[in-house]
This record gives sequence, C-alpha cells and structure tokens, in this order.
Amino acid sequence: MSAAQREITALLQAAETRRQAGDLAGTIACYRQWLDEYPAHPFAHAALFNLGVACGALPDPVAAEASYRQAIALHPGFLEAHLNLGSQLEAQGRRADAIATWQAALDSGLADAPERQGLLLHLLNNLGRALENERELEAAEAMLARSLVLSSQQPDALQHWVHLRQRQCRWPVYQPFADVSLAEMVRATSPLAMLAASDEPALQLYRAAVFAQQKVAPGLAAASPPTLSPSMPSTDKLSGGAGAATPVSAAARRLRIGYLSSDFCQHAVALLMAELIERHDRERVEVFAFSWSRDDGSAVRARIRNAVSEYVPIAGLDDEAAAGLIRARGIDVLIDLQGLTSGARPGILARRPAPVQATWLGFPGTTALPGVDYVIADRFVLPEVLTPYFSERPLYLAHCFQPSDSTRMVGEAPDRAAAGLPATGVVYCSFNNNYKFDAAVFARWMRILAAVPDAVLWLLADNRWAEANLRAAAQAHGVDPQRLVFAPRVAPEAYLARYRAADLFLDTWPFNAGATASDALWAGLPLLTCPGRTFASRMAGSLLNTLDLPELIAGDPDDYERRAIALGRDPAQLASLRQRLAEARQTSPLFDIGACARDLETQLQRLVDGSASPGRAK
Repeated sequence: MSAAQREITALLQAAETRRQAGDLAGTIACYRQWLDEYPAHPFAHAALFNLGVACGALPDPVAAEASYRQAIALHPGFLEAHLNLGSQLEAQGRRADAIATWQAALDSGLADAPERQGLLLHLLNNLGRALENERELEAAEAMLARSLVLSSQQPDALQHWVHLRQRQCRWPVYQPFADVSLAEMVRATSPLAMLAASDEPALQLYRAAVFAQQKVAPGLAAASPPTLSPSMPSTDKLSGGAGAATPVSAAARRLRIGYLSSDFCQHAVALLMAELIERHDRERVEVFAFSWSRDDGSAVRARIRNAVSEYVPIAGLDDEAAAGLIRARGIDVLIDLQGLTSGARPGILARRPAPVQATWLGFPGTTALPGVDYVIADRFVLPEVLTPYFSERPLYLAHCFQPSDSTRMVGEAPDRAAAGLPATGVVYCSFNNNYKFDAAVFARWMRILAAVPDAVLWLLADNRWAEANLRAAAQAHGVDPQRLVFAPRVAPEAYLARYRAADLFLDTWPFNAGATASDALWAGLPLLTCPGRTFASRMAGSLLNTLDLPELIAGDPDDYERRAIALGRDPAQLASLRQRLAEARQTSPLFDIGACARDLETQLQRLVDGSASPGRAK
C-alpha cells in the first residue's frame, strides 16, 4: 500500500468511527481538517465526496453541493459525485438544475460501461422521477422505459411507467416490451392506478395487500390498541404541540375523533371535509387534526385549522413519535383520510394509537393495512357482495358515504365563446383527471358524439400529451378532433361555474368521479354514470341514488351509451333533469352536512360503546 493509500485509509477509518458514534459534526470536521492538510492529495476527490455525504446527512445541502462540485473539478469522471450533486440540488428545491446535472452525466457517457450499469439505472430512475415531478411526462416515461430495458425487475420504476402512460392516455397502457411482461406490469401497478385500470375487486385487494406488505414492517401489526378510558383530557384550543390537559369526569366525557391526513390544504379531500368538520357537535365530540399537509395558505386549510379542537402538525415526526402523540391525546376513533395515496403513512396506523381506526374518502377502495378496522361507506357504494374484497369492516352511513360542502360558491356560467365552446349544440363534459379515461370509455364517448352530430365533449386540459393522444384517438374513431374542447385549470368558483355551461356530465369507469361528481351536481349539472363491481366504480351512483335520480344510473355500458345519446337528442328531458336536480339539492340528505355529521358521530359512538354491528366479522 502506498503512502497516499495509507493516508486516505486512515482518514476514512477515523471519520467512520465518528459517524457510527452519531457525531456528524465531528465527521465533517475530520474531513475538512484532513483536506486543509492535504489540499493536493491524489485522493482528495474521495475525501470531498465523503464530506459531501456527511454534509447531506446533516442536512446541509449547500455545503454538500460545494463538496461534490470540488470533487468533480478534481475528477470529472467521478459519476457518483454527479449523481449525488443532483440529489443535493433537488434537496434545495432546484429540480431543474438537478435534471440538467443528471442529463449532462447521462449524455457524457460516464455510465455507459457495463460495470456501471447499477449507476446508470440510478441515473435513469432519478431523471424519470424528477421529470415526472416537473410534469415532463413523455420524457419521464422514456427514461423509465430505458431503465426497464436494462433491468425489468424494478417494480418501483415499472409502477411509475404504468401511471405515466395512464396520465398521458397512451393506450393500451399495458404494452409489454423487452423483457417486461404483461403480468409484471399488472403486479407493479400502484393501488391508485389499479382503481382506473381494472374493475376486478380481487385485483384491487391484491395490489393493496402488496402495498401494505411492502410499506409496513411485520412486527408493527402485532401492536395492541390503547384501551378506552372513561376519563380523558379535554382541550378546546388550537395548538401545535402537546399542551397541558385537564381531566374531565366520566359524565362529561366527549367522543374524541382524530383525522389523519396530508391533504388539509387545497385538495379534494379537504374540500369535501371542511364543512363536516365545522358542523361536528362540540357537545358530543372533540375533533383533532393530525396533519403533515403543506402550508399552502388556502382558505380551506384555514377553515379546518379553525374548526378543530386541536390542529397537531406531525410532519417533523417519525411514525413512532406521531403514533405516541396521538395515543397520548386519548383519541377514541382515528380516521385516516389518506388511504394508499401519495404521502400515506401506514406505519402510524399499524402502531395502533387509537382503539378504533377507520379509513375514509382519501382512497376509494380497500387499504389492506394492518390496524385499519373499518371503511366508512354506504350500502350503494359498498354492497354486501363486495365486502369479501375488503380487509376492513364496512361502517355504513345512513345515506351517502361522501360528505360535501354546501358553502361552495358557484359563479355565473361563462360565455360559450370565451370558454372555447360552439355557440350552439349539446355540451357533454367530463372534468375527471385524464388518467381515469381508458380506451373503452373513450370509444363510448366517440359513438355518442357520432350519434349527436352537433355535440362537443368538454374535458380538463391536464397535460399536452393526453390532449394530443385523445385528439388522435378521436380521429381514429372518425370524429373531428376539434369536437374535443380542453379547459385549463382555474380557481374553484370559476371551475364550478363551468358546469352551468354544460348539458350533461359523462362519468368514467371503473374509476368514477368522486369530488368532481359532487361539484357537478352541486352546480346543477346532471351526471350520467355506470356503476361497476368496485367501490371506485360506484361513487357517482351513490350520490345519484341519494338524490333519487335513478334515470342517471345506467345498468351497463350499452345502457350508458343509449341514455347519453337519448338525452343529447332531447333538450326537454335534460331541462327536466336539471330542474329535478335543483329541487333535490335543497331537500336531499346529500347536501345536508349537519345531518351527515350527526350520523357519523352516532355511528362512531356506537363503535366505541361496543353496540354497533357494522358488518360481518373478519
């Protein structure tokens, strides 16, 4: 071993001793002192790289960036430094710079050698993920496809590839290539993407169970729930910390409900929940929000913070600490509003911080998560025949599973020309996210347009690739692509006003409109749906069933197509449905949020009292 090798080896050993002792500051000081002593050392680039790793772990991404840049200046072919530099740029919120760094490394050929395939996969996957976050969907898909050609056994990369194709309406979504088989694509489909990919409840249960197995450590499922106590601390103050609590007597005991979510911001879940949280009866319940939401300054976030007894931020806590904080507050029923969507923290629920735990709204399907006892539903959206495909017991509300917000303001209908609509003719619309569209539903829509020649289909402008692919698909069906009109995203009041310029909402399946269906109906627009065999495919039907509008619930896809055509040809019937909807909006329990809150409180109290029989035993 040369003298230079002995010197760097001694440094690495000394620094590693400090790191293992948890002394990151000492580790950083060790590297810096050595670099000051040996600035021109032949292995200085290695010391700088390790210094960058230590600074990144602190975390100090600015210092880490400087270290990696120095390492690259000394050794331009140091691919690992290019990779880590991009990560530290991304950690500073400089995603475009990170993408440029990784792209330059990819273009340089540094990762082309066979022995560097692992680093090349890392580079391609980083680019795919970052490009997806930047909404460069086509480029992201291409990066992940290149990665999968090199190694097909990458479930995470394949999961993102599948959903990217859904979002771009690239059909068929499942398109086997290289060594990537159809079976592997189905197995890798995320639980959320599977809601739009299949109407098979067993397949949705399978994907949820795989997710739970991957994300929850096995030992956590054995954690025992806290026992209910007749006397718990009480609080009525907004707080961000534990705070002092004053015990109350058993006679004064109120039910303590905790809501768990990362979506207490401008998000569909918060928009559905805000009024219900406001309308909880504070003589019966105390309400807590356990949140790791972004602070977006939105009005709905402020409403929820002001409505709860205590708003508890847990973004900075790990799952163990968050569960302990929830347990310490004596929560009787913990309701997870996240499910299996992005940002889910199933480790909190698996630690059993509350004696009764339920899932609601965030994910319209089974979660298969350990620690989740109930799914809040209704008998339309989750009939008994579907309960074998849920790991949770159903907790049935009296009317509809979905709360809403009766305070939503709907603006005046926009001028048709200003909205890009023709001056005359029927306007069908479907403002669902584009990933809910599939080739079979779109073919139905094109046959509807062909049968109603003066009609247009008004869609959400989600991304330019989806728009191009949908126009191409229309052309392939013999429909003028210009009969598809794409609406950009706008503020909530203007968005709701659009429904007043449309004639009929055409729902998607197997993943229905959820909050979007509520928006359309609240704004007074009739909605046509076709319920299927899954929770996600029965959501809009539940809303219409509660409104007593069975004419808008089709029996099967052929019936859906016939009804859409018939309504498009019968303005008087459409006008009659709109009038019935306007009347139902005033009288239906669908928009009686106070009654929904009372119903929920009663059902939860029965669970806590042990007097409920919500469904079959599991």
